[in-house]
Amino acid sequence: MLIKQMSIGILAGILIGKFAVRLINKIKLEYNGLYVVITTGIVLLSYSLSEILGGNGFMSVYTTGLTMAAAKFVHKKMLVKFHDGIAWLMQIAMFTALGLLVFIKEAYPIIKPALLVACILMFIARPISVFISLTPFKMSIKEKLMISWTGLRGAAPIVLATFPLTYGIQNSHTIFDIVFFVVIISVILQGSTIPLMAKFLGVDAPISKEFDNKNEDAVREIFC
Repeated sequence: MLIKQMSIGILAGILIGKFAVRLINKIKLEYNGLYVVITTGIVLLSYSLSEILGGNGFMSVYTTGLTMAAAKFVHKKMLVKFHDGIAWLMQIAMFTALGLLVFIKEAYPIIKPALLVACILMFIARPISVFISLTPFKMSIKEKLMISWTGLRGAAPIVLATFPLTYGIQNSHTIFDIVFFVVIISVILQGSTIPLMAKFLGVDAPISKEFDNKNEDAVREIFC
């Protein structure tokens, strides 16, 4: 079941991503803001079509984004900035809503177990998994250590931790509190030290230039 959902989601995402790139490069709209409407519709199409076909909608949307990010299309810089802003807005809203489920006084007893879990994840579990999974690739130890350190926990594990709460599973609230604190610890400790860690390991690099707006007309000529 899982393999079927992932396979359909990935395939649908790739196909819709390629279709979206071709559509954006072919269509000529009078107002640039309408391209935002198109990409928003593409997101909804990717999710709904994958779900209808029996796939995973989230995987489809994710794959659609990766496919489009690897391609060149007009107004890419503007669209990336718009959807990046929307993504941040959704993350803020999600963390605010999920934070309302945590009560500090009630969660105080699990702070020590949460610290222990966070330390095991950051210093043992993730480094081991990263080194094993990256074995086939030619990467230095410093690069692997950097990847291990950037394993930030995000909203996804917190959302997954709400599922036991929804089904009323025993000790589900304790599980949720531990996951929430692990995320907070990871974000504060790892997130604030990423630039320092990159410099310490010698793997920091200048930010690459984004797709320039002045090239958009040239891209349109190529694809139109």
